[in-house]
Amino acid sequence: MTMVPETTANAKPRATAEVTWSRNNYGALHVTIGPGANRSKLGRCWTEIRKILGELEKGDVDEHRAPAWETGCAFDSKGRGEAVNVDVYGFAVSGKQALAVVQVRRYAKSRKNWWPSIRKNYFLVGRNETHIVFAHPIPAGTVHSAIQRDPNPEYVVQAARAWIFDVPIGKLGTVLRHGDVAAIPVRSLPGGERVCLEDTPEGLPVLDSHVLHAAEIVRIEQRLYARDPLLCHLKNQHTNISGRGWHRIQVGLRASYWEFAKPTAD
Repeated sequence: MTMVPETTANAKPRATAEVTWSRNNYGALHVTIGPGANRSKLGRCWTEIRKILGELEKGDVDEHRAPAWETGCAFDSKGRGEAVNVDVYGFAVSGKQALAVVQVRRYAKSRKNWWPSIRKNYFLVGRNETHIVFAHPIPAGTVHSAIQRDPNPEYVVQAARAWIFDVPIGKLGTVLRHGDVAAIPVRSLPGGERVCLEDTPEGLPVLDSHVLHAAEIVRIEQRLYARDPLLCHLKNQHTNISGRGWHRIQVGLRASYWEFAKPTAD
């Protein structure tokens, strides 16, 4: 099944599951799913993304699933109030995982300010290994520069993932992801002063409950490297991952964001 822009959809569509899309002047997607969409990978992906967005707004008591944002609008007779809405800028299947890049936008007008306030956050959204939804903040610049380079919705997701783990898009296939942390293979260690870190029996804490074991761990400038790494999770929310040779241990980058729409843990 191919995904084609609406501008080229005049050709005779396939019998099942044609996915057509267009972008508005701001880059947001309008997606149309044809009959039989459940038979196509991207059709099912789009359906799953809609479910994920609903769960992010609903939330629950789990630490991973506090409501990330609330959509809707409320204005008085003088046009004062606020509106929050969500637009999708990219979606794709990555390793059987449905992912999307979304913008959460807040428009507000108050008694104090004549001009309205407009705030925008961008997130990579999906489900983690335990099927809990997440929203990871990414920069607006990464999203819009990706659209300018290649408007395909799948490319925007690749660009977001590459930014998070600080790798070229072409190397995404080598990334060993462990929730918010990743082990990225390197051919050799970079130059610079090496500070050796001792790997205790309990391992080296990397982020929250992520623990690193390795044959050798060094810090060069501000980066962490491990030889034959093993990443474990104390809460068992992520499956252990391991690699052979030297790897850069990367904590996922997170963009700044406005408080009206908050990220969750991955």
